[in-house]
Amino acid sequence: MPIVVQTTDVVPYGNYLSRHRRYELGDLPNASSALKDFEMAVSAKCYSKLCLKLILDETGRLGVAWENADIDCIPFIRRGTISVTGDDGSLLLQEIVVKMQPFPPSEVGTILGAEASSRVYERYGGFRIVFDFPECASVSTLIDTTKTATASSEAFTAFTYRQTPQDVCFVFPATETKLWASSKVLVDQSAYYRSLLGSNFSESTTHTSPEGSDTPESKADETIRLYEESDDETDAQFADEIAKRACESVPRLPHKKVIINDAAFSTYQAILVWMSSSYIRFAPLRSRMENNASDENESRLQDIIKMVEANPETSLPASPKSVYRLAHLLELKDLQEAALANLSSQLTAHNAATELFSDVASAYPAFRDVVLKYVVKKWSGVRASEAWKKIKEQADGHMLPAGAAYTALLLSESTR
Repeated sequence: MPIVVQTTDVVPYGNYLSRHRRYELGDLPNASSALKDFEMAVSAKCYSKLCLKLILDETGRLGVAWENADIDCIPFIRRGTISVTGDDGSLLLQEIVVKMQPFPPSEVGTILGAEASSRVYERYGGFRIVFDFPECASVSTLIDTTKTATASSEAFTAFTYRQTPQDVCFVFPATETKLWASSKVLVDQSAYYRSLLGSNFSESTTHTSPEGSDTPESKADETIRLYEESDDETDAQFADEIAKRACESVPRLPHKKVIINDAAFSTYQAILVWMSSSYIRFAPLRSRMENNASDENESRLQDIIKMVEANPETSLPASPKSVYRLAHLLELKDLQEAALANLSSQLTAHNAATELFSDVASAYPAFRDVVLKYVVKKWSGVRASEAWKKIKEQADGHMLPAGAAYTALLLSESTR
């Protein structure tokens, strides 16, 4: 029988709420208590100081923030939702769906709803927050579920290398590789692809001709490639294996072709497999390895090789930064949250400064906020790190991204 976690908290709040400021609206003691009780039921060794809060972030999004979660004992949520209503019963936060993932997924973090003007909240004297997790599992069940998801991902990974039964071909000119996917899966899950694979695209690009002949095609957004960390080195390392698994080099059925110049093969494959199986393998952050590696065997690439050797049949590991950027473009909210949770789990006092002042943090506020929360919590260690010294040197040399000044301002306000 699945374990059920269902709670309601009421947070009174009648103050003025302005945009561009972060508010901690109030604690969620009932939800915190229920999740702590779950941890204790899983293991008598668990002792959590978990604290959940209702927040309003700078962009006007309501959400739930947490800290002090015991990530060794947290529940695995098969399915569930979090919703917020006003004191008049009106829905203020569309349900946040938590599906096939642990929650909270990290020691410290935030999960946010859709963006909205904060002024709509001024007339409410309080908020009602409902956690509805009807299917939670223990750690042992999580292990069994992960095995099932892994097996499923292996099957869907194999599908990405062959056309049948897929009808969309992603072509990667940089590596002369391609991936296959189902238009139904893409359209069902991604608003981006609902637009891209519309009727006009279908009429102009459905074809049966071999690669190399004149065929209409679509090019995806090329902005993602501008960022510093991608999975290109993974593509290069496993180029031979990718070529061997691509068992159908010539399309045989009508299909649509999309040219990808904005992301790595391994990033796209990881996301396509996740869309069908809810399973993804995240690669280590380059910043984590740079600041902790004592020899080349501990490098990021070596760790990725070990991950692939442990399970060569499923999709290649992908950087949480690369996954987050592409998931943001494709409007895959659940995957964005999963990538941010993995990012949070990889932060240390040695690499947090590097990530906080990265170009990705400057471009994506949600990414920045995850790192900023960690830096504030571990400020003494971060400030003493070699990475922090490098950031100051880069600032002196005007080498930081354009958004670094605003990030520095937020950090200054948070560490006063």
